[in-house]
Amino acid sequence: MPRGGFQGIASRHSDLHRRGRAWDPFVLMKEPLPSGENHEGWVESWNPNTQRKELRPPHIVCGAGALDASTGNIALTNNAWVALYTAIPGDGLGMRGGLVGYLPKGRWKLTGRVTIATPTAGVEYHVRIRQGTTESNPVTQPKIIGGNPITLVGGGLNTSHSTANKPFEIHFHCSDIQCDMAWGYANEVWVEVYAENAASGAGAALASHTQSGNGTISQCTFMKKDGLYGTS
Repeated sequence: MPRGGFQGIASRHSDLHRRGRAWDPFVLMKEPLPSGENHEGWVESWNPNTQRKELRPPHIVCGAGALDASTGNIALTNNAWVALYTAIPGDGLGMRGGLVGYLPKGRWKLTGRVTIATPTAGVEYHVRIRQGTTESNPVTQPKIIGGNPITLVGGGLNTSHSTANKPFEIHFHCSDIQCDMAWGYANEVWVEVYAENAASGAGAALASHTQSGNGTISQCTFMKKDGLYGTS
């Protein structure tokens, strides 16, 4: 046997490994100032553009939801939970607009805020984030996990100003939303608001305000932190 073991097998594997990997030599050294980037934490990952593995910055998947010009303000109801999303569209996809996300398989976190104006001063407003666990309606929401049972995954709380109709914000956060479903499916995760005993009216969740123009002041951001690989 030649020294070093099975040389033929080793060379085949080495050749395959070399052809599947491309490291730009400039990535292997620290960049000069003013950049100063040392590429710490870069990972070997697949580049779909070049169809090969490369050293690249980690890819963080994120997406936003917002009340904007397409959704507008959403009226709230006294002593009732109101979901801050629009009706199911008739485009065959079933993805609503508003403070809602359609998340692929993985573990996610969510941060955001709801801006509210109400004629009732000093009232508690509650926010909750929920997600579905079953495919609720294959006709209007194909491959969307949005039905019962529904799981509560996060929330927030604030009190309206002592001055009526003065906008205030409720910040909310959810550190761990787990979406474990089949390939090609999406999990519907949405935000709801509850006005507790708003005697003069519950007001509305705002898409914009006169001082901010068309800015989307009620919004949220989903960020993926794990792919749930190995769970199925």
